[in-house]
Amino acid sequence: MKVRCVKLIDDVGHVLDQSPWLQIGKVYHVLAINVSEGDGTRFVIQSGSKPDEFPSLSHQMSSCFEVISTSIPSNWRPWVDGAGNIGISPAAWQVPKFADDLADCAPWVLETYFRERDLIVEEDP
Repeated sequence: MKVRCVKLIDDVGHVLDQSPWLQIGKVYHVLAINVSEGDGTRFVIQSGSKPDEFPSLSHQMSSCFEVISTSIPSNWRPWVDGAGNIGISPAAWQVPKFADDLADCAPWVLETYFRERDLIVEEDP
């Protein structure tokens, strides 16, 4: 799944002129989708990092984007948590402590992250 940024909006709904995370007109692969009552629908994208750097992930409001490809990655699986939040993401990322270990640059998590991200990109170039 791919999206193109069409506007910049902060977490409280204000339209922005610039963002450290997004660039208007740029196409992003959606790595996961999260839906919650408080935050609405958020696309998880990799932004602000170069290929050889630690991945910088951001959860952006879906209203910032237009969908340009609806291809669903083969590694995505749905999930629901105890608070009623729902989403879809690579199954390998749904293990306990994955997000914490990714933030800590744990080698096993980085390998898993890049493998799953690369599959998403390869399936919808």
